[in-house]
Amino acid sequence: VEGKWKVGEEMFPRPNGAGAEQEDCGLIRTLVHRPLSEECGLPLVLWAHGGGMTIGSCEESYGADLFAQIYAQESCPKFCWASVEYRLAPEAKFPKAMDDFVHAYIALQDPALADKYGY
Repeated sequence: VEGKWKVGEEMFPRPNGAGAEQEDCGLIRTLVHRPLSEECGLPLVLWAHGGGMTIGSCEESYGADLFAQIYAQESCPKFCWASVEYRLAPEAKFPKAMDDFVHAYIALQDPALADKYGY
């Protein structure tokens, strides 16, 4: 990520306080990466770190490495990307991880956030 993107952190509330029983207090942590060039109107890629929805975090390096390789290609247009810290199984039963991902996706559609990060 270093040398390619600026990283911002956003905390999105889960609807109706869902997940408040967990230590995250009902918030969905999302890291939003924008190119250092600070262009506007870029596409946004939403990254799910995977791991079978049981391991990993929004800070894991596989996504950053993958996007750095893509970004390094001359023909690749600039883009922003966001990584969601969703609740993990088996503590969080299906569909909680997907709910977090979808709620982050909806929250990222806010025009103020799009202006802030350039997507």
